[in-house]
Amino acid sequence: MKSFKPFIISKPAENDLRDIVEYTLKQWGKLQKKSYIGLFKQSFKALSTSQANNVFLPITQVRDEIDKGLMSYRIKKHVVYFRETKQQFLIIRILHLQMDPEKNLT
Repeated sequence: MKSFKPFIISKPAENDLRDIVEYTLKQWGKLQKKSYIGLFKQSFKALSTSQANNVFLPITQVRDEIDKGLMSYRIKKHVVYFRETKQQFLIIRILHLQMDPEKNLT
């Protein structure tokens, strides 16, 4: 049986998503914006309903080299950074691959 743990999107991650939406709409139009944002929504849902044994796609990475307990996964040209607690998943930031996570997460 699947477990459920809600996800919370931090204010900086909300701002990241807003910027991604605006940029995608401007560069590639409404259809691509809808598709790309759909990928993020799907990934958040998959994260919150992952199996108790941490079976989860896309594959997450432990990012202790940046900050202890930090995790990430990639969606196309962006990386979602998050933490897991006993109660929830906290989406911390959503950064473009070209952005330095150490500068943008601390």
